[in-house]
Amino acid sequence: MSFRMPAEWVVWMPWGISADFVTDGHVDAVCTFARPGVVLLQTCEDPDDPDFELMAADRQALDAETDAIGRKFEVIELPPLPTEPFDGTEVGVAYANIYLINGAVIVGTGDFPSDTAAIEALQRVFVDREVVAVPGKMFSYAGGGPHCTTMQVPAPGGTP
Repeated sequence: MSFRMPAEWVVWMPWGISADFVTDGHVDAVCTFARPGVVLLQTCEDPDDPDFELMAADRQALDAETDAIGRKFEVIELPPLPTEPFDGTEVGVAYANIYLINGAVIVGTGDFPSDTAAIEALQRVFVDREVVAVPGKMFSYAGGGPHCTTMQVPAPGGTP
């Protein structure tokens, strides 16, 4: 059985991350819903970082909004987005870009000091799942993360 259900409520995030040169700001690098009313949000603490004002604006947007039934969001902040140069461009490993599977949460990491804090934050939110770290730099270089790589793959023989 299939049916269509219209969206009842949309919360528009004003910015993506500046290091997202492939998708130009997809929300999955900024935040993700952990469960109803709970949002994981990428942060930035360095005022000199190009994402500082963008992430602050995204936080303000979430703080000003509610979910579809009027609850204020509980915002769980993830550690600042680590970045490093690749081919002349800064790319970042977005801890918010996770993939939820039965019994686990897949998160991209990259041997950054903030990886441990990100894994611990995810484990506090997803107590019933194992947090599994995978090499996130390669995802980032290709313009995404674990969530991105699981999306919209046509079936063999299907139309791309």
